Amino acid sequence: MIENGGPRVARHVLASFVVAFRSLAKQPGMGHKREDLTSNENLRFWPVFSYLVAYKHGSTPLAIVAVIHGKRDVANLLQSRTP
Repeated sequence: MIENGGPRVARHVLASFVVAFRSLAKQPGMGHKREDLTSNENLRFWPVFSYLVAYKHGSTPLAIVAVIHGKRDVANLLQSRTP
């Protein structure tokens, strides 16, 4: 039986975010532009499970703008977080 929630799953998801953040900090070119979500040329995206990590490309240290579940209105949420 696959576990759908709980502390064990939460720890796994959190650990996956940490791995993604570290990888993006080392190689920020890994992300993708998403012109369907934003016209901001500096934003890049990286998927982690059902989430999108939005970060500023070329920022040192890595600047995470948002971590948004893919079922949310990502484009609208990004408008309120980026100039």
